[in-house]
Amino acid sequence: LCYGHLKTEKLPEHLQPIRIDCGTGLRTRAVQALFHQYGELKSRLVTVTGVSSCMDALLFHWCSSVWFHQKIKKDTKIWMFYFKLSSEKTRGSHTNPRRFSKKWLNTVDFLRDNPNDGFIVLAVSCLNFISFQPVIGMVLTEALVGVSQGMKHCRVKLMFHSHRKDKRYRPESGYQVILDPVQDVRVLKWWHSLYPT
Repeated sequence: LCYGHLKTEKLPEHLQPIRIDCGTGLRTRAVQALFHQYGELKSRLVTVTGVSSCMDALLFHWCSSVWFHQKIKKDTKIWMFYFKLSSEKTRGSHTNPRRFSKKWLNTVDFLRDNPNDGFIVLAVSCLNFISFQPVIGMVLTEALVGVSQGMKHCRVKLMFHSHRKDKRYRPESGYQVILDPVQDVRVLKWWHSLYPT
């Protein structure tokens, strides 16, 4: 990978040249570095607050993890909520065996290894902390972005259900998560510069 046109000091630590030269996951880190720095690719990542069309891509994905933290944004304290989601196809496909046998090591393509492939992160920034019950292992069946009561912010409604093979999810049997008021909503794939590592 040539770094001639990249300003490497602006790259996160895990994408610095000294780290990206390692064989494991080289392809993944090279793509991420390009999305961080290369103008045309970077411009594709511009997202608009409250874009609901991207939310449809999250439907019927499994919630593999949820986390949150507080940060300061323009002198305002906000809470960041992250929902890491995976499709049924990728669910469980990235788990490592208990013992690393030679047979298993021979099946791994370390150059193309990407533990985040097939996952999408829904990142929501809220003005307040919002408590909700654990939804890990549940399926996201509804994801809507609307306008908050005060009309200044957004409101995110997520509906989670226990998995059903027939995919007949009744609203009354689900668990609803409402995040309000929301400043920003982003749907992040593994190559996005804001994808949490």
